[in-house]
Amino acid sequence: MKKQYVIARYFRGWHVETMCQPTTKKDADKRCAKLQKEASPLTEYKVLKIGTTNKKVAYI
Repeated sequence: MKKQYVIARYFRGWHVETMCQPTTKKDADKRCAKLQKEASPLTEYKVLKIGTTNKKVAYI
Protein backbone atom coordinates (compact mmCIF):
# COMPACT_ATOMS: atom_id res chain seq x y z
CA MET A 1 0.00 0.00 0.00
CA LYS A 2 1.33 3.39 -0.98
CA LYS A 3 1.09 6.32 1.45
CA GLN A 4 -0.26 9.61 0.23
CA TYR A 5 -0.39 12.85 2.17
CA VAL A 6 -3.19 15.36 1.65
CA ILE A 7 -3.98 18.78 3.07
CA ALA A 8 -7.26 19.26 4.90
CA ARG A 9 -8.69 22.68 5.69
CA TYR A 10 -10.50 23.14 8.98
CA PHE A 11 -12.68 26.18 9.65
CA ARG A 12 -13.59 26.66 13.32
CA GLY A 13 -12.95 22.99 13.98
CA TRP A 14 -15.12 21.67 11.14
CA HIS A 15 -13.54 19.81 8.24
CA VAL A 16 -14.17 21.84 5.09
CA GLU A 17 -12.10 20.57 2.20
CA THR A 18 -9.40 18.08 1.33
CA MET A 19 -6.87 18.91 -1.35
CA CYS A 20 -5.33 15.79 -2.91
CA GLN A 21 -2.49 17.25 -4.93
CA PRO A 22 0.70 16.79 -2.81
CA THR A 23 1.90 13.21 -2.54
CA THR A 24 5.04 13.38 -0.40
CA LYS A 25 5.24 14.47 3.23
CA LYS A 26 7.84 17.14 2.45
CA ASP A 27 5.72 18.74 -0.30
CA ALA A 28 2.59 18.59 1.84
CA ASP A 29 4.32 20.23 4.82
CA LYS A 30 5.70 23.06 2.67
CA ARG A 31 2.34 23.75 1.04
CA CYS A 32 0.52 23.55 4.38
CA ALA A 33 2.88 26.12 5.94
CA LYS A 34 2.44 28.45 2.96
CA LEU A 35 -1.36 28.19 3.08
CA GLN A 36 -1.42 28.72 6.86
CA LYS A 37 0.60 31.91 6.50
CA GLU A 38 -1.92 33.40 4.05
CA ALA A 39 -5.05 32.15 5.87
CA SER A 40 -7.20 33.86 8.46
CA PRO A 41 -6.76 32.90 12.14
CA LEU A 42 -10.02 30.90 12.07
CA THR A 43 -8.75 28.58 9.34
CA GLU A 44 -6.30 25.78 10.09
CA TYR A 45 -4.53 23.49 7.62
CA LYS A 46 -3.39 19.99 8.59
CA VAL A 47 -1.49 17.28 6.73
CA LEU A 48 -3.32 13.95 6.77
CA LYS A 49 -1.92 10.58 5.75
CA ILE A 50 -4.12 8.26 3.69
CA GLY A 51 -3.40 4.85 2.26
CA THR A 52 -3.86 4.17 -1.43
CA THR A 53 -3.35 1.12 -3.54
CA ASN A 54 -1.63 0.81 -6.88
CA LYS A 55 -4.40 -1.27 -8.48
CA LYS A 56 -5.34 -0.67 -12.07
CA VAL A 57 -9.02 0.09 -12.55
CA ALA A 58 -10.78 -1.29 -15.61
CA TYR A 59 -13.64 0.86 -16.85
CA ILE A 60 -16.34 -0.99 -18.72
